[in-house]
Amino acid sequence: MSKSHSLLSATLWTVAARWTDRLLGLGSIAILSRLLTPEQFGLVATASIVALAIEMFFSLGLDWALVRLPKMTDGHMSTAWTLRVCTGTVCALALAASSFAISQYFGDARITSIVLVLSGAILVGSLENPGMAEFRRRLDFRAEYAVTLGSKIAGFVVAATLAFAYRTYWALPLGVLTSKVATVALSFFLHPFRPKWRLVERGELLSFSLWSVASTVVNYFRVRSAELVVAKQLGLISLGHLRIANELAETAANELGGPINRALFSEYSGKSMDAHELRTSFAKTTSLVWCVALPVAIGIGLLGHHAIRIIFGDQWNASAELVGILCVANGMSLMSTNASSLLWSIGHTALATYLSTALMVLFLVLLLVLIPIYALAGSAYAIFLTAAIGLPLTIAITCKKIDLGFVEFMRGKWRLLIGLTCMSWIVLQLRPESMATEMAGVVRETIALALAGALTYVSTTCGLWLIAGRPDGPESVIWNKIVKGILLRRFSE
Repeated sequence: MSKSHSLLSATLWTVAARWTDRLLGLGSIAILSRLLTPEQFGLVATASIVALAIEMFFSLGLDWALVRLPKMTDGHMSTAWTLRVCTGTVCALALAASSFAISQYFGDARITSIVLVLSGAILVGSLENPGMAEFRRRLDFRAEYAVTLGSKIAGFVVAATLAFAYRTYWALPLGVLTSKVATVALSFFLHPFRPKWRLVERGELLSFSLWSVASTVVNYFRVRSAELVVAKQLGLISLGHLRIANELAETAANELGGPINRALFSEYSGKSMDAHELRTSFAKTTSLVWCVALPVAIGIGLLGHHAIRIIFGDQWNASAELVGILCVANGMSLMSTNASSLLWSIGHTALATYLSTALMVLFLVLLLVLIPIYALAGSAYAIFLTAAIGLPLTIAITCKKIDLGFVEFMRGKWRLLIGLTCMSWIVLQLRPESMATEMAGVVRETIALALAGALTYVSTTCGLWLIAGRPDGPESVIWNKIVKGILLRRFSE
């Protein structure tokens, strides 16, 4: 199997895994959002934000460190597992010890018990089999898809059952705990490696992992600090609306851009010594990410009011006011994530961390300035402005590091941007000023507008590609690798 075919296969499997995770997650949230109030949803979101923040702080990025090793041994995997169990235990204990203080800070005693359950989930999750990194090194993401599917279904079943039976917010944290248990069990079922207690190779792993921890924590606070500020200044109801809007707005970036970048990290790591091949790969794969994920991000933003009403219900209308601007912001962040992934894979870990830190500081300043003026909408404005500044900055720094010119980087991308512009114009022209009152009418409007936007984007982009003489670009990759290489071949068989 060729390297390009392996990369495409890995990307498709990771996309499938992440979309499975996202759809089941949205299904669970959709059920809970109709059974719980925004205040209850904000309550669980508050505990989740703090729990994940502490988990990020104690994490070591060991999975990525294993992927970057020139040669991974059983000793490396055992050391990674030992370090992860140690940090997971410390993290769980720290979170449990601070549960009362967290509940006091946010003024709700119910947060204490939720945090205790989430601390147990963190401890369980640290036991995952490190042998899963071997699949990622081979660009074989089928096992990861199986783990994602199995764990998410297990968590979904528990959450949905509790929500229907008891109408309690406990459905969400107990669903998370169940999902972690299933992840660990499936990882040991799918990979034969059995870790031993060992710390011999800790130096090799931590040299990369410490920068990974710093960057992960910074990026997390850059993304979630808005929710922390909103929870403290505007209350749990506003937090619930922001979390729902983020869940929808982050779909394209997390479930399309994320899987592609995950596969590319392994690919880039093997190309760090070949400058020309690295530049070519970066330019092409960035175009592919933009081509596939950007229209989804912008499309969700254009149909945000419809999507919120269909998926979550009328009580979340305040979330719909945020979705449009958050989707545009996430689209811009998506355009720069491939550049960040490249910086990490070729060893510029410190630079990537410093860049993330600068953007986080900017974001916090914008939050503190805009939320008192615009209330909940101010958080969306801060996210948008940070993304708008971070996009050109990140791409410019990355292109300079690999000596890639702007013209070469933008080659082929102009067709995508024109296609997105035409798609947006068509949807805005066709979108009614007031939404249908009946749910069936809302669904019909959404399907019609989505089809109109998709057809406009595809026809415009492909038409420009044909007029240009079918040059090498994301359109040719999709046509040759997916349409001709997979779909038409299987149809002919």
